[in-house]
Amino acid sequence: MDNQNFLYLSLGAYIGVSMRLEIVSIVGNFLRDQTIPIDIFDNFIGSFVIGFYNDRYKKRDFSSHLAISTGFCGCLTTFSSWIIGIIDLVNSEQWFNCIIHLFIGTTVAYSGFKLGQNAETEFKFPFHQKLIYLAFLKLIIFQVLFQRWSMIVTALLSPFGAILRCYLSKLNHKDFPFGTLMCNLFAVWIAEALLISKIHLDDDSNKIINSVLKGFCGSLSTVSTWIKEICTMQSIELRFSYYWISLFLSVYIGLVIFQNLS
Repeated sequence: MDNQNFLYLSLGAYIGVSMRLEIVSIVGNFLRDQTIPIDIFDNFIGSFVIGFYNDRYKKRDFSSHLAISTGFCGCLTTFSSWIIGIIDLVNSEQWFNCIIHLFIGTTVAYSGFKLGQNAETEFKFPFHQKLIYLAFLKLIIFQVLFQRWSMIVTALLSPFGAILRCYLSKLNHKDFPFGTLMCNLFAVWIAEALLISKIHLDDDSNKIINSVLKGFCGSLSTVSTWIKEICTMQSIELRFSYYWISLFLSVYIGLVIFQNLS
């Protein structure tokens, strides 16, 4: 990856995580029901955007593709947070709520992607690379003015997760996205281990862990790319296999980690 691609991916990741944190902060003030994923809106928006752009920049403008698809959408959406919510419901034996949580998370992301695909055929947004710089500058000025220091620290960790996900995506096979699967699984397992370790740590250490959870793990995992891959697979059998393998392994190993470390 050259310096330009590295920069655009990092900027897109920073913007995506910052937007996710803002949305979750707002939604968290109103949403108290555990059956509804806390990241429902950012997963919808990220899936919509990745469906709307539909790799239109991948060949003629790879830097923009990295910024929008891998950076912004990949970091705005998060697989790890969604699955951690399911693991919590399983641990408390809320089986019905777990099914609802799973159904809503899947349906919202799928609907967002399909709506984005349909919108792409109707509208052609004249995207320009300078918009990435402009969005980043406005965002960082806003964060500094309102002293969102924890958000800045968290967002600064996002490029590490996004870059690792970008490199692991090279393991994706044309018939099965092994790289994305590894990213989502590793992010969930790391997040579950960190959440358990928080119990034994002080407040300052917990703040650091929260930043790693939301910044690094949230950016390493992705719903937008995951749902895009499911929707664009040629084989229906592979679609179902990829979907259930992702869910089963992330939840099962997450529960094993919880049982062994708690």
